[in-house]
Amino acid sequence: MTTSGEITPARREELKARGIGKGNLIEVSKNQAAELPGKWTAEYAAKNGVTIDADVAEYIITESNGDISSIKNEIDKLMLFAGDRKELTKEDFNSVRGVTKDYDIWALVAAVQNMQPAQAYKILDALYDDSSPEAILGTVFSSIKDLYIYIFYEMQGNAFRARAVLGGKVFFIEKEKRTRLFKKVRYEEVVSIFREADRKIKLSHRDLAKSVLTLMFERLFTLLKEKNG
Repeated sequence: MTTSGEITPARREELKARGIGKGNLIEVSKNQAAELPGKWTAEYAAKNGVTIDADVAEYIITESNGDISSIKNEIDKLMLFAGDRKELTKEDFNSVRGVTKDYDIWALVAAVQNMQPAQAYKILDALYDDSSPEAILGTVFSSIKDLYIYIFYEMQGNAFRARAVLGGKVFFIEKEKRTRLFKKVRYEEVVSIFREADRKIKLSHRDLAKSVLTLMFERLFTLLKEKNG
């Protein structure tokens, strides 16, 4: 359980009576809350002597909507699965979720960035039932935003600066290749597509949200095709 602010003795006794002891109580100050959840995630992993793949951590945070108790539960499951290993990987995440490498969220990201519609829709079908629509949208958008950050600094002749701005992420050659499809597309046009989909998902039932995501990808692929000839 996560709580913000100071816990009074009376409140602590109430929590204890409900079976919530100090061991599973995360106290968050107001100042700490402003820095959560990214910093907390890294610190919790370090406290348990493990490292967590940056993409996995980002997806868990997005999917949980920043809820610390949900993030903790996901990391705990990964650690339980990993056993004595000290690195929590995409493979661990996929195994816990029951998906394969070819049909995980990062495969979807690659299919979208490489403009592979058939593959993207196939992957979306495979992972949707065990994923959050908001997390799918957020992860794909975040990955495309990284491409534009790289494009911006590359245009200034400073690809090294791009890597630094991207939080020290290693921008692999494969990802650099993917920027080619987005260089002729204005960032604002991409944002508009994702923003509209995000609004509709918030107003839709889960069974309709998948159609919203499909339409979002269709619009994005059409835009990329038009701009790249």
